[in-house]
Amino acid sequence: MNNHLLSDAAIRQFIVDGYVQVQTELPDSVHRAIFEKTDAIFSKIRSPDVEWAYNPLNNVLPVVPELQQVMDAPQVRGALTSLLGPGYVMLPHRHCHPNFAKPEVSVDDGRKLIMGIHKDGHAGGQKPRHRVPRWAILFYYPQECPDEQGPTAIVPRSHYQHNLARQGDADPNLTLAARGDGSYGLPEHYIHRTMLPLACGLGAVSIMHFDVGHSVIENLAAQHRYGQKFVFMRTEEPDGATWDNRVASWEQPDVTAIPDHEILWTYIWNWMRGADDRFLRGAGARLQRRSAAELIRLLESPEPARRLQAANELGFLRAEAADTEGTVAALVRALRDEYEPVRLNAAYALGAIGEPAQAPLLELLATDAAFYEFDPVTHVSIAAHALGAMGGTAVEALAERLTAGGEHTRSWAAYALGEIGRPAAGAPPPRAGRGGPPPPVRCRNCSRRRATRLPTCAGTHSRRPGSLRRRLTGWSMRCWNGWRASRTANCASTCCRRCFESVRPAAPVFRRWRTHWPTTTPTSPLTPPSNCSAPPLRRRSRRWCPTCAASAGSRTSRSPSNASSSGANVRGRSVSRSAGKPPNWR
Repeated sequence: MNNHLLSDAAIRQFIVDGYVQVQTELPDSVHRAIFEKTDAIFSKIRSPDVEWAYNPLNNVLPVVPELQQVMDAPQVRGALTSLLGPGYVMLPHRHCHPNFAKPEVSVDDGRKLIMGIHKDGHAGGQKPRHRVPRWAILFYYPQECPDEQGPTAIVPRSHYQHNLARQGDADPNLTLAARGDGSYGLPEHYIHRTMLPLACGLGAVSIMHFDVGHSVIENLAAQHRYGQKFVFMRTEEPDGATWDNRVASWEQPDVTAIPDHEILWTYIWNWMRGADDRFLRGAGARLQRRSAAELIRLLESPEPARRLQAANELGFLRAEAADTEGTVAALVRALRDEYEPVRLNAAYALGAIGEPAQAPLLELLATDAAFYEFDPVTHVSIAAHALGAMGGTAVEALAERLTAGGEHTRSWAAYALGEIGRPAAGAPPPRAGRGGPPPPVRCRNCSRRRATRLPTCAGTHSRRPGSLRRRLTGWSMRCWNGWRASRTANCASTCCRRCFESVRPAAPVFRRWRTHWPTTTPTSPLTPPSNCSAPPLRRRSRRWCPTCAASAGSRTSRSPSNASSSGANVRGRSVSRSAGKPPNWR
C-alpha cells in the first residue's frame, strides 16, 4: 500500500485545486466488461430525455460488479487512504452518468455545457459543507475520455467558496471559451473563471473534493461516454499524515494567477497531518515584512488582491496582530467583504489570532438566521468556520452556545465543535434549561435533531425500529431492506413513510422520522398488494421515494428533467405522487 500513497505534491494539488487523478493498472478486459455492461443498460435509448427510465442509479454496483475491482485497485485505495484516512467508507449513493454522442455538432459551434455548473448536495439528508476533506467524489470512465468525448469538467479551487458566481445562478447550456491549454474560460461574473475537463486515458480515476463545482461538456465523439460516480467519506479525525509525507510544513504554490489562500491552505495541511497548531509555518516560510497597522490599512484597499493578502499576513502575525489595536475589528468587518475570497481569508486569520477574536465571532454566531435554512445543504456561518479553526480555546464558549439562542446558533456551535475535533471531547456537557433537558441541535453528519442527546449519528439511526408485526413479503421486504441498508451507512440514503409504514415500526421511532421529512398535502392512502397481510395504512401525507418507486415498478413517475445527477437533498422539494413527478434531484 505504501507504494501507492499520494505524494506531498499530490496532496498540495488536492488542497489548492480540489482534485487529483491516479492511474490504475487493471487489465483492459475489466474496463471493456464495465463498458459493455453499462452500454447494454442504455442500449434501448440514446437520448438524455429518457435516460432516467433505465439508469440503475444506486444499484449500478450490483448491476456492474466489475466496478468493485476499480474501487479495490491499490492506486485508488492508496489515494483514498491518503485523502480520507485508512477508515474511509463508500456511501450507498452512486450514479452512472451517460453522455450520449452528438457527432452532428461541430466544435466550430463552441463547446457547450449540457447542465448548469453546480455543487452536489448530500443524498439522504441536509448536511453542511466542510472545507477540510471529509467527503470525496470519485469519477471513473470505462473508456478513454479525451476532451471531445465530453468528460466531467470542474471549476478548480471552487470548493472553498460558498458561491460559484458573484451574482445570479450558474448558467445552463453555457458556451465555453477555449484557452488553448486544455482548459476553458468562464464569464467574468464567476469567482473562479477556469473550467477544466477531467480528460484521461483508459483506467484513470479522478478524485475530487465533494464541494468542487462541476458540470458536463457535450460529447462530440462518435462513441457514447459513460461515467461512474461514487462518494466516499472520512470516519476518523486525522492524528498524523496518511499519505507519503516527506515535508512537515506547507509549501506555498505559485499564486500569480489564482487567489492566495495561504492561511487556509496551511490550516488544512496541518489538520490533515494531525498537528496541534494548525497555523504552524515552516522555518523557510515567506517572512512578513509589513506591520499589523499597515496591513489593517490595506484591508480597506479598493483592490481585492491587496485585501486578500493583507488578511493572509495578519493571520500569520498572530500574537502581534492580536496586540495591535483595531486588528480584530478590521478582520471582522472583512467578513462582510464583497469579494468572497477576502471573507474566507479573514475568517481563518481570526481563527489564527485566537482568543482575542472570540467575543465578536460568538456575537456573529447569533446572526443570519435566514442563511441557515437553505437547500440542499445546511449553510454554515463564516463565524462558525473561524471559531472551529480557533481550536481548544473556543470549546467552553461554544459548548455554552449549544443551549442558547435559536436553532441556527446551536447548530453552528455544534458544527464548530466538530471541526475542533478531539480538543472538544472534554467540553463540559451542556447545561439544561428551566424546561428540562437541553434543546436539540442538528447532527453535523445527517442534520437530524437530538444530536446533543445521542452519542453518534450512525449508532442512533442503525437501530432496527421495533419488532415486525407480520411476515415481510414481496415489495415490503424490498422496502425494509433498502431502509435498513440506508440506516447502517451513516444516514446516506433516503427513505419515506411508505418504507416505514410497510414494516409498522414502533411509534417513537416513526415520530422522529416524521418530524424530519417534510410532506405534501394528503392524498389517497397507499394500497399494498393483495397478498399483503399488513393492517390497513392510515391516510397521511407522503412524498416520492426512489426506493418505493423502483420496488413497486412505478419508475414512470420520475421526470427526465429531475433525474439524479448529484444526489442532492430533497428537503423542501417534496411533491405528491399523484402529480407524476419526483423532487428535483439535481
